[in-house]
Amino acid sequence: MEELAQVVERARAGESRAFEALVRRFQDMAVGYAYSLLGDWHEAEDAAQDAFVSAYCSIVQLRDAAAFPGWFRRIVYTQAQRRLRVKTPVWVSLEQVSQLPVAGPARSIEAGDDGELWALVDSLPEAQRSVLLLFYIRDFSQKEIAAFLEIPLGTVKTRLHHARKRIQKGMTPLNEISAQRPSRGTLFTEKIMRLFEAAKSGDLEQARALLAADGRLANASGYIRTSLWGSDALALHVAVMHGRKDIVDLLLAHGADINARDDKYGFNALIHAIDLADFMPEYAALGMVDFLLERGAEKDVWACAWLGDGAGVDAWLRRDPALVNAVGPGPSTLLSFCSDVKAIQYYLDRGADPLIAYERSGKYGSTTPLRDIAYRRNYDCVRLLLTHLGWEVDIFWAGIMGDGARAGDLLAADAALAMARTAADHVLGGGLSALHLAAQGGHIALMTALLAAGAEIDARDDRGYTPLHFAICFGPRELLDPLPDLAAAAADVGVYRLLTDVPRYLLEQGADLSARDDKDSYTPLELARAAFEDETDRGDVIALLEAAEAQGRNLTPPPWGGGGPRRGAWGGCRRGLKRGGGWGG
Repeated sequence: MEELAQVVERARAGESRAFEALVRRFQDMAVGYAYSLLGDWHEAEDAAQDAFVSAYCSIVQLRDAAAFPGWFRRIVYTQAQRRLRVKTPVWVSLEQVSQLPVAGPARSIEAGDDGELWALVDSLPEAQRSVLLLFYIRDFSQKEIAAFLEIPLGTVKTRLHHARKRIQKGMTPLNEISAQRPSRGTLFTEKIMRLFEAAKSGDLEQARALLAADGRLANASGYIRTSLWGSDALALHVAVMHGRKDIVDLLLAHGADINARDDKYGFNALIHAIDLADFMPEYAALGMVDFLLERGAEKDVWACAWLGDGAGVDAWLRRDPALVNAVGPGPSTLLSFCSDVKAIQYYLDRGADPLIAYERSGKYGSTTPLRDIAYRRNYDCVRLLLTHLGWEVDIFWAGIMGDGARAGDLLAADAALAMARTAADHVLGGGLSALHLAAQGGHIALMTALLAAGAEIDARDDRGYTPLHFAICFGPRELLDPLPDLAAAAADVGVYRLLTDVPRYLLEQGADLSARDDKDSYTPLELARAAFEDETDRGDVIALLEAAEAQGRNLTPPPWGGGGPRRGAWGGCRRGLKRGGGWGG
């Protein structure tokens, strides 16, 4: 049998037969493990199917081919936990322009949960149950099980021993477990591969046939990674993002909810359309916003704000004043995406709280409107909010806003501020130095002053990020010029480019390329190669870091002289270019 690492490498290169081989090799393991978490064979098979789809979309991001078993197991775990959490009826993957939720024919596994064996299996602790199921569902070696579960071989042996002991007390034949394996036939593999082909083809006729066979698919959801979105999405949202009005109408005709939001970012179809029309002229020309409104999309308070409809926002807030601090798409509040002081003042006058906390997936974590506005470099808005709160511009706020005069005064009074760190609960983030924050804003002149005053080039924040890590994660970026058209956007090419100015400057000043963060143990280069959900191409920065490693960091100073980045750049994810700016009253 071909070595697993070789198969994974071929799958990473795009060979469909190689990935099909991975499905055959891991399908039983995926279903058995999913059952250990879900306790239902139907749900387990669906979760395993979704895991293969997610793996198919993201296998190019797997750096170590030999690590595939554990990497894939974590994907199965995520899919199973999602089912436990949200109880979504159907989850499938969507990949390109007309990506459609697809499932194969009816499930092939018959339920057997009522029998004596499954009662005993379900009574086991989860750790023992997973090992037992993996061992008996197929002839996996204990070494293979250890690699999949990412636990020591000795732990596998111990758990298997205790599980067998408990099961054998019930005098139940364990070989019945193998009857549930999907590899008894080829149906499971065929379902997966048919799913991929349908997701890539965008064939309207096939979509009609699939939806006619199973109307549940109209509300299906799954993971996609394109230039326009890199997370879970509903089928309807994918059709909207890629301008496929025909697919939108087809899905609506089969019962898709036009106002449904995804679970992670809270976007609905209309918000996607408003967002994309705001910065993509080609998309705006499609008239998708009006198209959705004509089909019954609700123009809620967030849609009004993102469209710049002040009268609409007024009407909503008069109806329900609490909406001013409600958490909506993003997640965010109405204040979070404001880009001008009139809109900020409008919301403050109506009780908006700039410090209300909400959890955002990905690189942000727990955040607030004030932090969001600061990280998006809307500094006039930041100053208004600081005044509203009665806060002074300290070294950290001076750092993120690039206020060299204020920073100079503060450092003249106390040079130790160059090495100060934010408290763990600071609104901008914990353990940050002014150098981190100046790097986020792209303020190279201020970074120079801070280093001259004694700032540490490799200072660590609470996640172990150095300023170089921080710039790779949050630094200035710009829209691609030209933007990819909708056809090209079906691939993961991004709509933004991370600028190299700040990373280059930090490397010139001696930033440590080998420093590993505490969160994922990434070096700066590994972090730049990681999968972000911010539609940003980090290729230029990756090339810079690779060259620095190869050349021992002997970089040529930038031709513009190191005084600042070439262009200011909006610093959040794709979600939120306009977001309530441009109006107020």
